[in-house]
Amino acid sequence: MIEDQYVDITGQPSKLIHALAAFDIVIENVWQDRANPMMYDAPILHYISHQMQHRTLTASSCWVPFKAYYAQQTQSIDLGICPLAVSALTHFYDAENDMILIGKRSSHVLNHQQHYELVPSGTVDPSCADQRRANLTQKILEELEEEIAIHYNQVKQVTLLGCIADKTSHSMEFCFDIVLHSKSLKWRP
Repeated sequence: MIEDQYVDITGQPSKLIHALAAFDIVIENVWQDRANPMMYDAPILHYISHQMQHRTLTASSCWVPFKAYYAQQTQSIDLGICPLAVSALTHFYDAENDMILIGKRSSHVLNHQQHYELVPSGTVDPSCADQRRANLTQKILEELEEEIAIHYNQVKQVTLLGCIADKTSHSMEFCFDIVLHSKSLKWRP
């Protein structure tokens, strides 16, 4: 069973609008001088608030430019940006063993370089959104296919577990439980 979980998209809070305007030139200069030109500026969702009742999410967010978040993280500018991200405990089975996928982050990412992480994971972008809301379940399934080439039809179950505030990356991560059909992935030691 795959349960869609959505987050509402609203306008930017006035405090965030003022912070982005006040640091506009700094943000642009930091972005132009970035160490990794492979990073690109695209809208990301900024977490505002959420409530969970019986595994149903009610949350609000707004779009912010990635380059503003990049400046916040690399220059210690307090813009108050809190990216909304997704991750999953992805289960697969080999005989009678229940295993979970874990990956190692590259050295080219903004946060937690070379650290281990749950697979899949990622920041919420416009690929899973319309004008009013973003589908977090769709995003985690997109990441599953992008990161490890597992299509959503190989997924047996997706359930929202909860959320985690990451104090290092200043992000709010919504964590899912993904169960793959038994033949979706084979363990090779």
